[in-house]
Amino acid sequence: MIRGYEEDNIKYLNKAISYCEQNARAYLIRGKLNETRNNNKLAENDYSAAVEYDPKLAEIYQQRALFFRRVNRKEEFESDLSTYMKLKHRMNRPIPELVDNEV
Repeated sequence: MIRGYEEDNIKYLNKAISYCEQNARAYLIRGKLNETRNNNKLAENDYSAAVEYDPKLAEIYQQRALFFRRVNRKEEFESDLSTYMKLKHRMNRPIPELVDNEV
């Protein structure tokens, strides 16, 4: 994303979403752009759509938690932060097939 081109970036993201409505990352990025433009309702809708389409993507919960903290929604912040930490923890676990079982 290039600062100063938010409107153009949103147009490109809208187009990407029109081609693939389930593109969680496009919703996430558009949510960030909407948030920087203080379009809080649109940002929240985009973050929620991203969660709907990819509920295992930790980055979405992290960004939405930061958004909720900024708009003083403590319960939602804590919930998304907790989900983010759980997902992030799972991602950092060793893959059983790759762990040497010798003691």
